[in-house]
Amino acid sequence: MATWITHMRIAEYFMNIDNRLNNIDFLVGNIAPDSGVPNEDWSKFTPGKNISHWHANGMGVDAEDFRNKYVKRENADFDFYLGYYFHYKSDW
Repeated sequence: MATWITHMRIAEYFMNIDNRLNNIDFLVGNIAPDSGVPNEDWSKFTPGKNISHWHANGMGVDAEDFRNKYVKRENADFDFYLGYYFHYKSDW
């Protein structure tokens, strides 16, 4: 899994080549799944990945299911959701 700084750099790359993106929303969407608060020894985060990462039907992360449900131009939060989707695509 990529680190949050890696996700920020990937977001930065796309923000530089597509000026239609709302940079703040897109960037936050890219790092949102990894933005939990760590415990003292950083072994657990709140909220946990079961909350912050998209899981379809109790299975692992399903980026395409997320894209199909939320990444739609008519959605007011399109740039955030697109960033969230890119978060998963950049982990591959």
